[in-house]
Amino acid sequence: MDTKAIKSRFNKTIVLSSLTLSAAFSFTVFFFSPVDIYISNQIEFIVGFDKIIFPMLGVSVLYTGLLMSILVLFLLINETLFNVIKNLIFGSLCAMYLQMLFFNGQMRSLTGADIQYLENQKVYLYVNYFLFWIITFLPLIIWGIKENKPDFKPLKKLGTKASAFVCLSVILMQLVGSVGLIINYGLNKNSDDYSADTLSMTEALKLSSDKNVVVFLTDRLDSLWMDQELEKYPEVNEILEGFTFYQNNTAVYTNTFPAVAEMLTGYEYNGQMNSDYLTEAWSKHSVMDVFHDNNYRVNLLISGTTTYNSYSDIKNVADNYENIDNYYRINYLDKNGIIPTMTKLSFMKLLPYKLKSFFSDQFKTDFANDFFIVNSDNPCFPFAVGASSDALFYNCLKNNGIKLESDNNTFSFIHLNFAHDHHIELAELSPSYNANEPLTIELCMRGGFEILNEYFKQMKELGIYDTSTIIVLGDHGRPPFAVQEGADKLDEPIITGLLIKEANAEKAPLKIDSDTELSNAYFDASILEYAGIDHSEYGYSYQDIIREDIHPERIINIYNYNDNKPYLVCLYKITGNARNFDNWQYKKIISGEEIL
Repeated sequence: MDTKAIKSRFNKTIVLSSLTLSAAFSFTVFFFSPVDIYISNQIEFIVGFDKIIFPMLGVSVLYTGLLMSILVLFLLINETLFNVIKNLIFGSLCAMYLQMLFFNGQMRSLTGADIQYLENQKVYLYVNYFLFWIITFLPLIIWGIKENKPDFKPLKKLGTKASAFVCLSVILMQLVGSVGLIINYGLNKNSDDYSADTLSMTEALKLSSDKNVVVFLTDRLDSLWMDQELEKYPEVNEILEGFTFYQNNTAVYTNTFPAVAEMLTGYEYNGQMNSDYLTEAWSKHSVMDVFHDNNYRVNLLISGTTTYNSYSDIKNVADNYENIDNYYRINYLDKNGIIPTMTKLSFMKLLPYKLKSFFSDQFKTDFANDFFIVNSDNPCFPFAVGASSDALFYNCLKNNGIKLESDNNTFSFIHLNFAHDHHIELAELSPSYNANEPLTIELCMRGGFEILNEYFKQMKELGIYDTSTIIVLGDHGRPPFAVQEGADKLDEPIITGLLIKEANAEKAPLKIDSDTELSNAYFDASILEYAGIDHSEYGYSYQDIIREDIHPERIINIYNYNDNKPYLVCLYKITGNARNFDNWQYKKIISGEEIL
């Protein structure tokens, strides 16, 4: 090997350009992109900023060194091969940066559902895809032309120094962008992390031998899906002994946030997606405080990602709140840990739409629960609700069981994932589960009903099923797909499941009520009435509407997300049977005002 030839390759310009390229590529993929994702979605990640920035910074530095070493190795072996690899990396950097900067206007929130990006915009989908690869290979093509036609004037100034300048500019612009995001969003929304605080599942299983009101918030329990469930799995009718299925019930919102927080606190949502609403809602004298004022024990198993900001919000409200030392350790590198998860999210952001689903389909709403490895001896509810929290609750219910250890009457609110995701952990709970069976919403719901079945069986064995009021309801129904595609109208009604078994209800299979016009707006008044507490301050209850044959005008707010902030797209005013879309009056919203 010619030593002089090798030395000639290692001039300052080549080394500098290789170093800046290695740093720009590594920090874009492993640092700036993950950090920007985190800053814009802090609550969903559970952990504080330090748990993201330091490991990803370390990975970026290590990968910069690794990439630089690879480039040096190729330069030693073959200068042509070095230039090919270098230009492909540079092209990839440019394609990813431009994708992130200009072509990500159709990004979706990760709700646990499979995402089909640009399903109705095939032309844009493929233009975006091919443009990405054209940009990726363009530097290599330019280099090839220059090698074969060195006197070609338009390309003379495009050289190593130009690529180094681009790489430094990419680093600088992303640094400025990240600082801007921090100024806009702030940090430390998860300053408490998981800490040693938790909502204990065993404590939440403490009920009264006298009076209990139990609510199962079953996420995305669409009323029409419930029809299909009863048809496919008729044994669910028997599980729901004494219940009435109110088929004409509507939600108030189409998202878990702010639906559940408003239901539990009674504090009206102010239209702003920020942590201030959740903290403020729990700081007021809430519906849960009314239960405490009337000597009720309050058991809450709820999602921190959508319903409260930190345990400090609810520690004085939930009687199953506990502080447990040595509860967990942070998962950085194991399966679904912080580093592999942030890397996958980064590629989802940086790649063209046609490749995004490969990564987005791996994520469920409770993905951040895997950032912690929890002491299995402590059956504690994860910070985020998902299929994993359903499975943990079911196992705790089976292993520890309901105990009649509450000296006071109880109100329990248990948030289950249920119909939200197509997830194997839920499907496997179904007694008829077959590994060869397709993973459907109905199958996952059947697994969810098996959790309720176990809970009800234990209540019957303890002699408290008949005397307890039990409510099973969705926070919202199916996703408004039309709106998510950019439309401002629904194309079908969205009806939310509601099933109620009143205390001392007739022992009979599930009944159907298709006429009574109910809404989740009446939830607060209803749970207070079922508990024997004055509800007049909170308006109509379910029983008021049933007894007095009231036909109220119901409102459902349709939200979309822009930069992960919900904004009101439209609302519908519903009169009569909500299953008849002719009874839905459309109201477009512009700058907060209703437009006919």
